[in-house]
Amino acid sequence: MISNRVDIEIENHVRHFRKIRALSQQKLGERAGISRQSILAIEKKRFLPTIKTAILLAGALQCSLEELFWIKPAGNGTVTIQNIQEIQE
Repeated sequence: MISNRVDIEIENHVRHFRKIRALSQQKLGERAGISRQSILAIEKKRFLPTIKTAILLAGALQCSLEELFWIKPAGNGTVTIQNIQEIQE
């Protein structure tokens, strides 16, 4: 049986962009339509947002999704489809 599970770590710059935009967690939450608690959890990497929430956050922070979230590179510093396929095997 082939597993669809991929163990990868997602990094984010939510706090960085929030600070640049001079937004509180509350204000960012209001703009993105999510709670302040969710913003805190995302910033602390305790919660991985859905694609929809990530897109809403990127829009509220006026940055691209790629600037806001990315896959943490493997030990060699690169992330490729091959790396992800190897993780799945």
